[in-house]
Amino acid sequence: VTGITPGAPVHREGSIEIGDCLMAINGAPVSGWSQEQISSAVMGNEGTSIRLGMLRNWHTASEMRWEVDVTRDTRPSIPSSAPSQPRVSVNDEAEALQARLEQESNMRMQMEDRVKELE
Repeated sequence: VTGITPGAPVHREGSIEIGDCLMAINGAPVSGWSQEQISSAVMGNEGTSIRLGMLRNWHTASEMRWEVDVTRDTRPSIPSSAPSQPRVSVNDEAEALQARLEQESNMRMQMEDRVKELE
């Protein structure tokens, strides 16, 4: 998770944080899925629910896995008078964090592939 839109269902639900890893959508593992495939699976009709399998701190002893049900809705409208704010600020620290998250995600996928090979 690299950004959470204020007012969106995931934001209102409250348990998902920037840096968490999406592992499954409605029970289907998303390892190897493109961003487009994930976005398509997450979007849906207003009022329908989706179950997200999440992972936090996967590379530490405090690893946490959980599932969260989120009810889809229309994207919140932002009044034209509201200041425009980026979802993720663009600065050296944010870029470094993004690179680290991508690297860790790639490592996770490699580990999952290795586990499958050993099974």
